[in-house]
Amino acid sequence: MIYKNSITEDYESFVENVCRDKELRACDKGLLFTLLCLPEGESFNSQRLSDATAESAITIRHSLKRLIDKGYAERRLVRKNGSYFERVDIEIFNPPRTAG
Repeated sequence: MIYKNSITEDYESFVENVCRDKELRACDKGLLFTLLCLPEGESFNSQRLSDATAESAITIRHSLKRLIDKGYAERRLVRKNGSYFERVDIEIFNPPRTAG
């Protein structure tokens, strides 16, 4: 599921900051904006995003990893009743979180 509740700045500033980030590739920026267009709590996976875009599922997974590494997103594994894997939640942050 996708969560966008950590976006604290106005959306226009967020877009400008992402577009100016020279460490992100164009496909990373596109993925970030695509995720932001999904409804809050929407369920998704890399294959479904691949089917809806011109990018491969592998490219989407690599872009998501770069967004996580840069602090724009965080991935949380959710287990059902503490046992088996149920889903992955992605939260989008603005400003990006820094390591440490």
